[in-house]
Amino acid sequence: MTAFSFLTGLGASLGLWQITRNAQPQHVRRLVDYGLVVLLAAWLGAHIFFVVLHAAYYSTHILEAFYLWQGGLSWPGAAVGVLLALGGIALVKRRSLAWLADSLAPLTGPLVIGAWLGCWQSGVAYGPALPPSSWWAVPTPDESGLVSLRLPLQLLCALALLVYLWLVERGMAALVGRHHHPGLKAGLFGLGLGLDLLASSLLRVDPVPYWGSQAVDTWCALGLAALSLGGIMVSLVPARREGGLTQSRKAAKI
Repeated sequence: MTAFSFLTGLGASLGLWQITRNAQPQHVRRLVDYGLVVLLAAWLGAHIFFVVLHAAYYSTHILEAFYLWQGGLSWPGAAVGVLLALGGIALVKRRSLAWLADSLAPLTGPLVIGAWLGCWQSGVAYGPALPPSSWWAVPTPDESGLVSLRLPLQLLCALALLVYLWLVERGMAALVGRHHHPGLKAGLFGLGLGLDLLASSLLRVDPVPYWGSQAVDTWCALGLAALSLGGIMVSLVPARREGGLTQSRKAAKI
């Protein structure tokens, strides 16, 4: 088992535990089931997107595209997989998409932080090299396994996301007050994740695919941040009293 697999798996397990800790008792079992579906969709989406990005290689090594155990993951595909899974669950199970996204949002932090730590150990998304006199430099491997002193980009991104999500969790009561805004928590989580990934895409120096003048990760991080910001704005739109009461009753029955 690789360090990336172990740390990401540990993050996913902690994320599922976070879901159970935040959920109402009657919702715990189904939310864990939904979380497992989302994780599977994220894994498959991440691999499919990686294969598409490296289509030139896989066109001559077709069978290797199905070797899921060999890795080959890209976070934009995971994000698409998560969105599709949330939409599919909401449609099939007749759940509120906003409620579902809010309930599964606690999965985000531990999973992504575990992935960042796994990237650090695996030589992915590393920062620029620093002189030996830099006290903030951290020994970091590159994709060949060569260890050198670098800007601890993966660690900084993991720490920044941890602090941001903690502040969101602690500040939801102050932000929302006594009013319920379905989808706001998920939107805030997504915005923080998008900005975190955007910063990493601009600072990382490992080889990455490009679309035009920017890395694929940069475009996708901008898209995630924009989508999340749109979700936040929608969640803050005042609902009509009658519609709000109906939605509240539905949420209570979920």
